[in-house]
Amino acid sequence: MATVSSQPRPKTPNRAAVPVNPYQAPVATPPTRKVANPVATSSEANVPALHSDRAIAVSTFLGGVIAGAILVARNQMLLGRKTQAITFLLATMVWQAILIAVTLALPFEVPSGIWMGVSVAHALLFQQIAKQLFANPYAQIAEGRGQWASWGIAAAAIVVTMIGVGSIAIAVAVLAG
Repeated sequence: MATVSSQPRPKTPNRAAVPVNPYQAPVATPPTRKVANPVATSSEANVPALHSDRAIAVSTFLGGVIAGAILVARNQMLLGRKTQAITFLLATMVWQAILIAVTLALPFEVPSGIWMGVSVAHALLFQQIAKQLFANPYAQIAEGRGQWASWGIAAAAIVVTMIGVGSIAIAVAVLAG
């Protein structure tokens, strides 16, 4: 039942020019990002997207020192520091080898709580290393490369470390038994 009103009907815009499909999904427009400095200087425009210190810390905690070293080395490579990147990777691999050798040489099983503490210590150490090495570029960029790249590198480092430790453990078991 329709009601009659004495009020004049508001004018609607002429929509006859654009056909409307009532079954079509609405089109989403991406939100605009707030930029702290919309006019970038030449030095800020040349800074590559780096992994943040938090991403490096999380990656180190989840994937071990190799995962953190890969991210730190990748940041150094993006900044044009190739020799420091290679040196850092090699030193970290030596450190990982020492950790594995010490673990296998211990006459007792190390409790998991100690390994959790070692992982947290490595994560905090790598976060501080990243803050020291990349303090100036971090000040010039709003955010890092993204968490998914860090998660992927952490996962790859976990797999590689597990394969390495497993193969060493199998070799030691075969030689001992």
